[in-house]
Amino acid sequence: MFVPGVNGSVIPSAPSGSRLKGAYKNSKSLNKRKMSKGGEIEEDDDDKEMVDGVASILRGVKSKKNRLQLANKLAKQFNREKVEYNLAEFLKKSKVKK
Repeated sequence: MFVPGVNGSVIPSAPSGSRLKGAYKNSKSLNKRKMSKGGEIEEDDDDKEMVDGVASILRGVKSKKNRLQLANKLAKQFNREKVEYNLAEFLKKSKVKK
């Protein structure tokens, strides 16, 4: 779908039903791999940065009950989208559990 822009230009609109990673997933595929010194391919830590960012946002939720509910919901979303993360570390960084 296209949306009219400034001066009659055409701008593609974002797809409906975008998920948590959305455009992040597309940019990740472009920068997913890099070569190490030994010639092996290693993954960038984009997933870790995203999980840390989500944990940071969750720390801003004042209600511990709401924070726990959101953390569980986001952990399920991470699992559906096959995000590499450690659940215990995510909950600790989110200040949900010690």
